[in-house]
Amino acid sequence: MRVGIFSPYLPKHYGGGEKHVLATAEFLSRQHEVTIFIPTSTENIEAAQAQYESFFDLDLSRVQWQPSTLADRTLKSWQIWSLTRQFDVFLYATDGSIFLSGAKKSILHVQIPFTNQHRGLWPRKKLNSWNVINTNSEFTKEVIESHWNTAVDVIHYPYVDTAQIPFSPDMRKQRQILAVGRFYDPEHTDVHAKRQDVLVETFKRGCKELGWDKRNWQLHLVGAVEPDSVHTAFVTRLKKAAQGFPIFFHHDISHTELSDLYAKSRFFWHAAGYGVDETTHPQKVEHFGMSTIEAMARGTLPVVTDKGGLKETVDHGENGFRFSTDDELLSYTHELMGLKTDERATWAQRARTKAEQFSLERFHHTIDQMLSM
Repeated sequence: MRVGIFSPYLPKHYGGGEKHVLATAEFLSRQHEVTIFIPTSTENIEAAQAQYESFFDLDLSRVQWQPSTLADRTLKSWQIWSLTRQFDVFLYATDGSIFLSGAKKSILHVQIPFTNQHRGLWPRKKLNSWNVINTNSEFTKEVIESHWNTAVDVIHYPYVDTAQIPFSPDMRKQRQILAVGRFYDPEHTDVHAKRQDVLVETFKRGCKELGWDKRNWQLHLVGAVEPDSVHTAFVTRLKKAAQGFPIFFHHDISHTELSDLYAKSRFFWHAAGYGVDETTHPQKVEHFGMSTIEAMARGTLPVVTDKGGLKETVDHGENGFRFSTDDELLSYTHELMGLKTDERATWAQRARTKAEQFSLERFHHTIDQMLSM
């Protein structure tokens, strides 16, 4: 079949949503002709593809990357309908906007819990042109069904390929806390900022009040910096605040380097949605939390915000903890630090077992399921 894919976030971003779309493209390209539409301004397609392959450990060699005015968002509705009509399957990872699809099968992937409402005859006609609507979590599903007044057909969870990740409950871990996510200034973004500022200040408290630094604990923050001056300034302030403490920043690292950090780290922190009312601002909390599952697959114990999709991945008190305040983040982490070796192994096994629920096989099965609907 001819399969078209469009995500407004490609090729600029490198987060879990992009991995989701590109892993779908990789799987479909094994049997079908897959084309990904990207902006006409993209200067080096080969470099973007190579970076995605390295960062996400994917094989995109069979995928066609096509610069198009579709990605420039300059086409009129009838032109988009005419273009998509050429495909047997068209998959769109929406940024909240909807267009009229003419493909034989149109699949709408919603990875952000948008609260905009598609009302009126024309917006509903566009929305109804999509045969299958899927979301990346139960949390996103509930928000979309409520605000868009439409049924979500499938939850297409992200995956972690545990078959490729060595694991033993008693694997040796270093005294490291890891956090993974893009760096956004929380004061200047409408998306779910990862709140590395909260993590830095909490770790500093752990060092000052509980002596974490004297016990050789380190905090490692991994993530690309959004290319905007307000976000780069945010990172500059973070690094200044972290001076004098064992806090390390990693930007634009490879998949291998990130896997090594996951494997060595004992705990995983995630603060997206900290201080946010998820009812009024669902887009500002974690929609699913792919990095948390990546950590749990390696027996790295999570301490994450009690918001959004993270409630679907971390079972409080079983395979990790969910916190609402920085005091809870501090105390839960300190409690885990006090686990004995055999206790920690039990927790690690439970974390791994949870991660195995979000398998690559399940991911592929869901794609096949949507194609047959």
